[in-house]
Amino acid sequence: MLTETIDTLDQLKAGDCCTVDEVVCADWILRNRLLSMGIVSGRDIKVTRVAPMGDPIKIELLGFNLSLRLDEAGHVRIQRK
Repeated sequence: MLTETIDTLDQLKAGDCCTVDEVVCADWILRNRLLSMGIVSGRDIKVTRVAPMGDPIKIELLGFNLSLRLDEAGHVRIQRK
């Protein structure tokens, strides 16, 4: 039996890069918030820092930095680079 794993932004470590595949979230307010921050399909993201306890993570996209909670980052499907 073949099991497909889906990579999400919360699985990355500091220094990892990825491309956003899609934002999957039933909560439309959170989905719109992520999209309005520029986290859209095809966007390149780099994880620059991870807090000592793992939450939040700091990402870089479009030349600026954002912090995301792990539960928010878990809604962003990615393709690893």
